[in-house]
Amino acid sequence: MSRLLLCGFEPFGHDSVNPALKIIEQLEGQTLALPNGSSDSVEIRTCRVPVTRYAAIESVVEAIERHAPDTVIMLGQASGRSAITPERVAINLDDYRIKDNGGHQPVDEPIEVAGPDACFTTLPIKAMVNDLQAAGLPASVSYTAGTFVCNHLFYGVQRHLADSPIRSGFVHIPALPEQSLDGRLPTMSLESLLEGVRVLCISAMTHQQDVRIGGGNISYVSPASRHALQCRLSHFWQVDTMTPETHILVLYTGGTLGMVESEQGLVPAGDFDARLRAALEDLPPSRRGRLPAFTLREFPQLIDSSSATPADWQQIAGEIADAYDSFDGFVVLQGTDTLAWTASSLAFQLKGTARPVIVSGAQLPLEADGSDALANVELALTAAAQPTLNEVVVAFGGQLLRGVCTRKWYTQDHRGFTTPNAPLLGEWVDDRVVVYPGRLMDDQGPAFELPDYACLGQDAVIRLPLYPGISAESVRVQLLRSEVKGAVLELWGSGNLPADAELLGVLADARGEGKLLAGISQCPHGPVSIGHYAAGAGLATIGVLSGDDMTLEAAFTKLLHLVALNQDEDWQRERFLMPWVGERASGLL
Repeated sequence: MSRLLLCGFEPFGHDSVNPALKIIEQLEGQTLALPNGSSDSVEIRTCRVPVTRYAAIESVVEAIERHAPDTVIMLGQASGRSAITPERVAINLDDYRIKDNGGHQPVDEPIEVAGPDACFTTLPIKAMVNDLQAAGLPASVSYTAGTFVCNHLFYGVQRHLADSPIRSGFVHIPALPEQSLDGRLPTMSLESLLEGVRVLCISAMTHQQDVRIGGGNISYVSPASRHALQCRLSHFWQVDTMTPETHILVLYTGGTLGMVESEQGLVPAGDFDARLRAALEDLPPSRRGRLPAFTLREFPQLIDSSSATPADWQQIAGEIADAYDSFDGFVVLQGTDTLAWTASSLAFQLKGTARPVIVSGAQLPLEADGSDALANVELALTAAAQPTLNEVVVAFGGQLLRGVCTRKWYTQDHRGFTTPNAPLLGEWVDDRVVVYPGRLMDDQGPAFELPDYACLGQDAVIRLPLYPGISAESVRVQLLRSEVKGAVLELWGSGNLPADAELLGVLADARGEGKLLAGISQCPHGPVSIGHYAAGAGLATIGVLSGDDMTLEAAFTKLLHLVALNQDEDWQRERFLMPWVGERASGLL
């Protein structure tokens, strides 16, 4: 087994986190299989690096002596970069704009007196960049490691290993979304960074020689090479595939992004079309020119997201269905409180859409200081013009998320949403949308189902979360009402229920009445496995349906949709267990 030493810096300056440190903490001790039928594998060992002159070098040198690796990869954060960038060269210069964590601030000083002017990486960095891009991740070779502690460490380790067979080099990575307080700093999700570093490790161990291509032009964001690379790697990622004739319909249904300040607080305001177009004029000309043409329709009665109902989801889906043949894509702007519920419902109603349906909103009003509204609308409009996004997608905080797998995760943070069990469908990189086609739904053709939700009345489907001490009587009161046709049971862990025969009896009575019961976990990550533990065996016996790793929003809206279709019970149960629109995300991460 080969061994790779992965080194990551601690947080520095005013930051409380460093993506490099988070990565090494998660990868420590992992074993990665090498591709192409190789029986070999690589064990990852890690080293935490202080952001301090000389101490950084010493910590890595000590780790090399302790672990005896075959390869060393050093990671550091490069705020402002949007891609993963293996460094080509380190220079013999310390010129710190700020103090390091040890209080050092050398200016125009050599790292090693009488040392060579520069040291080059011994990693196959061009091959590594190719492999990253093939995995759908933005990457390019960098020719400047800076003059701060990253370059200092890079130079020092290369000097230490100058006569060693150990290959080594440095890779800069973008900041995390949580580090971009105003939403303007380019970022990359921890999920994507972890995937990228795994690719780096495997690539470094697989390629004994680097490939010979022009390193200065292999970044996919280079205008000169964008088209050629897009054609070659279109299976893995795509950038801005909009055509000049693209026309988008924007449905403004309400929400914080269209509100204005008043003496009573935030209140809805009209004329959102003119206000939005005026705000878009403030974008740089290059970005404004890449936006598609759009028509905005404002709902006459704006929807308060916290008061949204299934009838509102039906209205939105109906508007899209009626206009489907007249537009190339759709954007739904609404409040964030129930945005994930809307996205999940639209996914089932607009099943098989061959046009993008993008749902977005904002944590702050359009005209507020530090608002995320304009950035989210720009992302949503650009995403709606990507013909490969043939599904319902949430565009928020620089990320494109599968709508039916999305949950609201933050009350104020500009990231807003996440998909706990599904990968990103795309990201906003260097002012462009990057889509990962390998993660998208197959184009199955429209098979819209638009049942009448309004006729169901209230409480046709309810949610029943477990809590310590829950009584059978409280469940009976909620579940055995005649108007209730189904319920989402929010179970413990992997699908467990309290050891209460009376409680299980109430659920069995509900099943006897033909009510659809589906179980999901209260844990945000991972699926239920009903019946795996004895504590959940009774649920399987009475016929509670497994929601796998579906979100609450997806399980609820799917049950509601099935009930509204008014088919027989066996059909409803069979359809619930079938994956329709990517709602069962197991195995996608």
